[in-house]
Amino acid sequence: RARRETPRRGAMRPLRVLLFALALAVSFTQASADPERNYLRWVRRDFYGALNVSSDANTTTISKRYRRLALQFHPDKLHSLPKQEQKKADVTFKEIAEAKEVLVNADTRAAYDKVISGLPRFARPKYGSRSIFDK
Repeated sequence: RARRETPRRGAMRPLRVLLFALALAVSFTQASADPERNYLRWVRRDFYGALNVSSDANTTTISKRYRRLALQFHPDKLHSLPKQEQKKADVTFKEIAEAKEVLVNADTRAAYDKVISGLPRFARPKYGSRSIFDK
């Protein structure tokens, strides 16, 4: 009688890790493809205020404001500042970059406006102040 070899438990582990990593990558691509999933970040940030534009501004105006602010707050331009101010400028730069990314794309902008308009007035984000959703 021939004895059948069964795979050891450890032999299946790399396959499980690979499948888990693949499932995780698929979920991340789906999350970035669906702008509605970003509402938790969006309710804390006022992207119009970050770029100092009105809510009815067109994409050309938004891009111009972004370019001007990006030159002002780009980390490579501010290497002569103290470390504390460099960190603040880096945070500001990332925020205006995210604001431009959301507001230039028509689909994500519509989703952002929908999320913000669904909030009561006192809960809407205001640039420069803490959100009520922050602890």
